[in-house]
Amino acid sequence: MKLCEYTPADEQDCLAIFDSNTPAFFVPQECETFQGFLRGLAAPYAYFVVRDESGTVVACGGIKLELSNRVAKLRWDMVTGVLHGRKIGTFLTSSRLALIRQSVEIQTVRLHTSQYSYKFYEKMGFDTLHITPDGIVPGMDEYAMELMLGEGKGDTM
Repeated sequence: MKLCEYTPADEQDCLAIFDSNTPAFFVPQECETFQGFLRGLAAPYAYFVVRDESGTVVACGGIKLELSNRVAKLRWDMVTGVLHGRKIGTFLTSSRLALIRQSVEIQTVRLHTSQYSYKFYEKMGFDTLHITPDGIVPGMDEYAMELMLGEGKGDTM
């Protein structure tokens, strides 16, 4: 597997990954927001795709660096639905955490996810800060999670 910077040519692959995770992890009304995010990518955001050995895009996910706050945020992380459980998400997350650690200013990594994914991030060293019932849509709770860097946590590589 290889982490590559996102290009506009990857948009349809990323939208297909989104669709493969709907409605289990995303709701259909989020697709327009995700597509707008992809089309408007600019600093302080960076977005990446994971390509398998054949060059197929099998996952995608982003980073937002907030240097003044010493925070990085993981954004729009997803793996092709039929490929869950094959450590692709671990590779995607670990690779981005390694990139974030290159910015010595960053002390904290944050993300928002649902009750369907929070356990994955717990295994990666993230702690749940708070849960907002129905915070994404009715029936889908929002988990705010955080990883403090420099404490040996989240070192999954």
